[in-house]
Amino acid sequence: MPLFSSCKMSMVSILILLVLSAKRSRGADDNGVYNPCVTLGRLKMKDGISLGVGMVNGISSWYNNSDVNSNLLSPCSSQSAAQLPLAARTSVFRPVIEQIGQFELDNASYVELRRNFTGDASLVVFAGRNPTVISKPRFFLYADGRVPELTLDIHFEEGKLIHLIWKEDDCAACYAKNQLCRDGSCVTRETDCQSADTTNSTITDYNCRLMIIITFSGVDRYSQLLTTWYQITHINRYSMASIFNALERQIQEGLERLDRSG
Repeated sequence: MPLFSSCKMSMVSILILLVLSAKRSRGADDNGVYNPCVTLGRLKMKDGISLGVGMVNGISSWYNNSDVNSNLLSPCSSQSAAQLPLAARTSVFRPVIEQIGQFELDNASYVELRRNFTGDASLVVFAGRNPTVISKPRFFLYADGRVPELTLDIHFEEGKLIHLIWKEDDCAACYAKNQLCRDGSCVTRETDCQSADTTNSTITDYNCRLMIIITFSGVDRYSQLLTTWYQITHINRYSMASIFNALERQIQEGLERLDRSG
């Protein structure tokens, strides 16, 4: 059985969409594939795409016989998944093509992952079958800290999923925020995350919650250019996590006002 369907985890994934493009597209979501381990057709703007997120200890676990020069083990292959550690965890989320989206882990999920993993932990994002497209592994959890923000670009050619590419951070903003720089990512010290030793999931500091920012590039099946990755580069003065955090806060405050008025 593929890994993603056999793992159970109280991981929370919150998907918020930020529309930066007003280009015309054809129709709504016509992609009926919700399983990240099923062969994908050629997709278009506004289609959803189901992505899996796999998590393990270290990085070498993702490679056959711990050889980083070998191909990555596929969470969608029963044979490959059997070689992954029993402690591996997965989750599924579904961004919309050509809208900037966000996958989020709250503090309670981090606490569970810390109990499950020892030392540093890494993740991959994957989708499709024959072949399954898999990102390179990235550390997201260290013994002494958390990576609060990663950016993943989903690249299509004529609507076909080709690459899942991490966009590197040069750590330029880490030291101003009293964060560490590890493997090209800013890392929040574990001691700076309040109630990190509890199952408290109400921590509002976005620097203590992992956010994977999802962008798109390439062309869809109608040859329409996907540009959200290029658009996000023009917002690089700001943390996307902070923008999403502010948006989430505004939505929550609006809901609370509605409750009071009702």
